[in-house]
Amino acid sequence: TNMTYTNSSKAGQHHSDILQGLDFYKEELQRLRERLDEIGAKNTGEEVRKQLDHFESQFLIQRTNIDQFRHDFNQHFQQLAKESADHAGHVSQQLVAEDQSLTANYATLENVIKELREEFNRFSATWM
Repeated sequence: TNMTYTNSSKAGQHHSDILQGLDFYKEELQRLRERLDEIGAKNTGEEVRKQLDHFESQFLIQRTNIDQFRHDFNQHFQQLAKESADHAGHVSQQLVAEDQSLTANYATLENVIKELREEFNRFSATWM
């Protein structure tokens, strides 16, 4: 069964909002990384080192997650656009479900990054 996707301009807006969000979080991770380097330059103790390593690896993991999500999301959007064009604005139930799943994954990614930022801000308040 085919189902109408709200409409292609709304889908396009949704796509561009998420891509802007990904750019924002990637830039934010870069800023946090720069603060991490500052803290590392000022504090060489063993206790702070472990935490620096933890955040460094978390920032790297989240950058990778953003890149992977962007890739998957763009591929999905291309499929969505093609199917919508091929079927007079209709897309399969599978693509609609995929879209909902990707939107949920984006929300999860956002929450992980926000929690990481909060955790890092508490850490940096102690060591800056």
